[in-house]
Amino acid sequence: MKWNFIVFVPMISLALEGCSSKSGDTRNGGGNMNVQLSIASDQNQFWTNRVDAVAKLDARDQEELRRILAARLPGDWDAKTLDDIEVIGLVGNKDTVDQLKRLENQPTNIPGKINSAIDRAIASIKSREN
Repeated sequence: MKWNFIVFVPMISLALEGCSSKSGDTRNGGGNMNVQLSIASDQNQFWTNRVDAVAKLDARDQEELRRILAARLPGDWDAKTLDDIEVIGLVGNKDTVDQLKRLENQPTNIPGKINSAIDRAIASIKSREN
């Protein structure tokens, strides 16, 4: 019985290893999601960490970040929403400008800081697009 146990344990280990590895982006050490994209999209990261991560993203990851952040809006109109809008200002494009304008024109009473962040994000995106 001891022999079966010894043989069985490595087989379980190999099976678990195979189940835990997912296909997908294997950049940055074989991780499933680009580490910088993960940091840039994480609302619990410090703002400076998110900005640093955004600067390291390639075009494909920026597109994915736009998709992630756009799906979160409008959010709870809190500090996390504010930070997401600021990050959108760093990576946004024409489509995100349109989304931000729609957000700004909602009948909801948008907090002043978030309204200002929307205006800054739109201005930042437009200045890069020109």
